[in-house]
Amino acid sequence: MRTEAEVLGHFGQWAGESDLVRAAVLTSSRVHPDAPVDELSDYDIELYVRDLAPFVAGDAWLEAFGSVLVRWPVHPRSTGRDDWITRLVLFRDGVRIDFQITAKTVIEPDAYRNGYRVLVDKDSLARALNPPAHDEFIIRKPSREAFETRAQEFWWDATYVPKYLARDEVPFAKFMLDHVLRHGFLDPMVEWHIGVRTGWSVNPGIHGRWFKRHLDEATWSQLEATYSGAGIGDNVCAFRSMLGLYRKLGRGVAHFLGYAYPEALDRDVSAYCESVLARAKGSTPASPLVEPYNPEWPNWFDRIAAHLQARLGEHDARIEHVGSTAVLGMVAKPIIDLDVVIPAGAFAGVRQALQGLGYVHQGDQGLPGREAFDLVDPSARNRLPKHHLYVCEEGAAELTKHLAYRAFMRRHPEWRDRLNELKLRLCKEHDNDRRAYIQGKSAMVEEITRLALRESAPV
Repeated sequence: MRTEAEVLGHFGQWAGESDLVRAAVLTSSRVHPDAPVDELSDYDIELYVRDLAPFVAGDAWLEAFGSVLVRWPVHPRSTGRDDWITRLVLFRDGVRIDFQITAKTVIEPDAYRNGYRVLVDKDSLARALNPPAHDEFIIRKPSREAFETRAQEFWWDATYVPKYLARDEVPFAKFMLDHVLRHGFLDPMVEWHIGVRTGWSVNPGIHGRWFKRHLDEATWSQLEATYSGAGIGDNVCAFRSMLGLYRKLGRGVAHFLGYAYPEALDRDVSAYCESVLARAKGSTPASPLVEPYNPEWPNWFDRIAAHLQARLGEHDARIEHVGSTAVLGMVAKPIIDLDVVIPAGAFAGVRQALQGLGYVHQGDQGLPGREAFDLVDPSARNRLPKHHLYVCEEGAAELTKHLAYRAFMRRHPEWRDRLNELKLRLCKEHDNDRRAYIQGKSAMVEEITRLALRESAPV
């Protein structure tokens, strides 16, 4: 494939020799300082010509740039702006040049706020251009009316998806999910979330092109979960993920801007959607075995730990958040695993304190050094997030494994991603069968634990 220097050099020679061409301006990603550019990036060139008629008549002039593979539109015509015609051309060597062509003889000073490079200017048409501000596509803060109207209208359009999934009419359901809901509502909400995080200072790219670079790992993981395949179950999961992500981002943006999020509408429509999804053939359970990483999980742990610490503080115990919910970006069962770490000889007193909090001792369940407890008090179960509680003496082998595993997964996102992929695949292949899921992931978990213990061992 030709290099940028070769393409623009060839273009400059052609334009210089053509009396029809009076000016040419390179725009878009190849002139934007923050845009990623590679060999597949287009060359967006705006041509100012003496006479538009030869360019409307046909495409013979394109042969000067190479052999054409495909072009759009089929025949030269305007595709947006009056007095301009469009020729988007992909050449056989992979170079793509997007031409916009006009016979206008004036270039407004702010015509290229988002960046430009003047390639040809025979008549000084570009002499009055202002320096680029690169702000044309910066995220704008929504007005109260725009935010609140869109946040409410999302929940109207959301009702279409479960209806057409229940009817096994997947094409229309996917149109509503992946076109209307995603591009009409979710993408703008993601943009506003990014705007809040960045002080309304970045360009997110068209249709979320650069969302990944501006989102934290957890939110990106949740966004990925909104994409699906063709199956009913896949689309049900994606739909639920989309509702959850829209809810989380909507609440956050509303809080930051002082706007209102439609909590009651969200609750009522979500319940309606679940009632319709229950009729969908092959739909997954309302509570799937694993969920995308939820940034609320650390807060859940804090609530449980605060509840415990009120009784366990006198026993010199510390509380560790362990397991998958303790790893940023990890898909997991929405159940908090925590280890109560105690000094040697303190177990009797800790067991009594936990009984006072409504827990029942269940023994070590075949893992010496790790005592399991189950919360049976109904009042506490209703107040606290679901969790698994274990008591370990300082230095216990199981505690060492838990802490090493957590540290390793936090340091090695490549292993986190591999395990995430396996978990999701197992849930799909075995229709959320818990036993098959646990058996299927055990080998990789054991391998990770071995690597974690080796990495954490003193040198």
